[in-house]
Amino acid sequence: MTKDDHKTPKLFVSYSWTTPEHEEWVIELASQLVENGVDVVLDKWDLREGDNAYSFMERMVTDPSIDKVLIISDEAYAAKANNRAGGVGTETTIISAEVYGSQKQSRFVVVIPPGSSDGAHHVPTYYKGRIHIDLSNPDIRGTQFEQLVRWIFGKPTHVRPELGAPPAYLTERPETSLGTGGRLASALESLKGGRTNAAAMVADYLDTFVSGLTRFHVPQDSTGQDAVQEILDGIERLEPARNEYLRIAQTAARSLPPDAFGPVFRRFLEKLLPLTDAQGNRPSWMVDHLRFFISEVFLITISSLVDEERFSAAKSIVNSRYFLPHKSDRGESSGGFLEFRGYLDSTDALNRKLNKASARALLLKDRAERAGQRVESIAQTELILFLKAAFTEPYYTWWPDSMIYTNRYRALEVFSRCESKDYCESLLPIMGCNTVEGFRLKMEEVLQNPDLQLRFGFERPDLRVSCGLSALASLP
Repeated sequence: MTKDDHKTPKLFVSYSWTTPEHEEWVIELASQLVENGVDVVLDKWDLREGDNAYSFMERMVTDPSIDKVLIISDEAYAAKANNRAGGVGTETTIISAEVYGSQKQSRFVVVIPPGSSDGAHHVPTYYKGRIHIDLSNPDIRGTQFEQLVRWIFGKPTHVRPELGAPPAYLTERPETSLGTGGRLASALESLKGGRTNAAAMVADYLDTFVSGLTRFHVPQDSTGQDAVQEILDGIERLEPARNEYLRIAQTAARSLPPDAFGPVFRRFLEKLLPLTDAQGNRPSWMVDHLRFFISEVFLITISSLVDEERFSAAKSIVNSRYFLPHKSDRGESSGGFLEFRGYLDSTDALNRKLNKASARALLLKDRAERAGQRVESIAQTELILFLKAAFTEPYYTWWPDSMIYTNRYRALEVFSRCESKDYCESLLPIMGCNTVEGFRLKMEEVLQNPDLQLRFGFERPDLRVSCGLSALASLP
C-alpha cells in the first residue's frame, strides 16, 4: 500500500493523566500510530503554554477535521467520565451525546490500556456494551493494534463480499438439475476428511449422477428442424454437470487410494455408456450431446489422475473392459476405452455451424477454461489416449482434437516431465508400454504411419516435439 492510496486520517487522543507511566504509554501508542500514517492530535504535542486545556479538549472533540477520536480508558478515565470530572468530564459530555446519537458512533472507539489494578476493563458507562480494542494483553496486542489501525483507516479485516448473482439452479429448468446436491456435499466432505466410507459415499453420488443424466434427453417430440442447435443447447445444459463432476474427480484423484478409485469410477463410467445409444426409433443425433458429455467425463477422469500422478489408477481405467448391454444384440458384449471417444453423427454439421476445423475441440477448450481447468491437462490426456490406441488398437483411434489449442513448438507438460526416467517409466504403462525403449520403438511405427500424423486444418503438430522425444528419460 502506498502513501497515496488513502487520505491521511486525523485522530484525537482523549485520555487521563493518571500516572507518568500511563502518560508515557499514551505517547508511545500515539507515536506508533504516526509511524503508521495517522495524523495524531495529542495534548502533549499540540497544547502550548498559555493555552486553555479544557477549551482545547472541547474543540478537538467537536472539530470536523478530526476524523476519529481515540478514548484511552483506564480506571481513572472511566471514573472521571462517569462523574463528569475535570477535562475528561468535559470531553465526556460531548462524546456521550454523539455516541448515544445515531450518526457518528463509528467516530469513537475505546482502547483498554495495561495497568488495571483488578485486571478488569474499565470503560465509561455511556460506552458499555460497545466493541472496544484491548491493548492490555501483550499476547494479543499485535492483532489488536492492527485492528485499531484498520478502524482508523476504515479498512476492516472482514469485508462484506460483493453481492453475486442468484445461483443458476434457481432459474434452470427442472430437467437440467441432476438432483445430486446433498450427495455431492457428503462425498466431498468424506473425501476431504479422509473418512473410511469415502469410496462408498463417492459411489453413491456417482449413481445419482448417472440417474440424473436421463433428464437431459432431447424430447421425443423434437422435430429436428434445427438438430445442430438442439445438440449445442444440450451440451450447454450439461455444463453445470460437467463442472460438478470435475470437482468430485479432482478431489477423489487427490484423496482416494488408487485401488479404491479404480473400481468405483470404472463402474460409474460403465453405467454411462448405455446413455449414448439412441433407443427405439429415435434418430442417432438425439444423443450426440450425451456422447460428447460422456467423452468429456472420461477425459476429466483420466486428466485428474494424471495431474495428481496417480498413474496406476489411470492405467486401470484405460485398460479396463466395459460391459455394453446396449450392444449385446449386435454381438458386442464389452469394449475398451475407445467406447468413450463417442463419435458424433453431427460432427460435420457442428463444424460448419461453429465455423471450426473441430467444434469438439472448441467446446472442450471453452468449457475447461470457464471451469478454471487447464486446457493442456485435457489435451495431454487426449494425446495419451491417442498413443494408447495407436500402440494397441489396429482399427480405431482417439483423435486428440484439443491439441489444436496447445503450443505445437514444445512438449506437452506431462511429456516434458518424462525427461525424468522415473516419471517416464511410471507414465508409460497407461499407453501400453513397459520400457522407454519399447515406447521409442512404438513411436517410430506411429511416425511412419501416414494415417496417424496429426493434422488440424492447416496445423501439423510434430509428435516428436509434442512427446518430447529428444529429451525422453535423459535424467534419472
